[in-house]
Amino acid sequence: MSGAPTTLLIVDDEPNIRSIVIKWLRSRQVTVTEAGTAGEALDQMAEHPAAIAVCDVGLPDRNGLWLAGQMRRQFPHTALVITTGFGITALPVNLEADAIGYLPKPFTEQQLLRTLDWALEWRNENGF
Repeated sequence: MSGAPTTLLIVDDEPNIRSIVIKWLRSRQVTVTEAGTAGEALDQMAEHPAAIAVCDVGLPDRNGLWLAGQMRRQFPHTALVITTGFGITALPVNLEADAIGYLPKPFTEQQLLRTLDWALEWRNENGF
């Protein structure tokens, strides 16, 4: 990731995934916040909207796709990226309306960085 500082919300019920993303982005110009549930994510976004949100599909309180829909309506400037270990064929077709990208698990640091660059490009192209 290059360019101006940005903010990212990582939403995953697995603390080790959240901590590795934070570790990978520590030396970059990214402020990372984290949430383990959809409810926590919406609370975080209400307090400090993130430029990019990376949301896992499998959350304990709500489905990550439900969360993506809520975030798209409430925070239209946020670039949403969906992660899942289930594979892309398990995701509904209307995902494209809510998320700008998909990141299969397990993902590497380079895959994450490429996806985040793409998310920033989406924001720039849309004037956010």
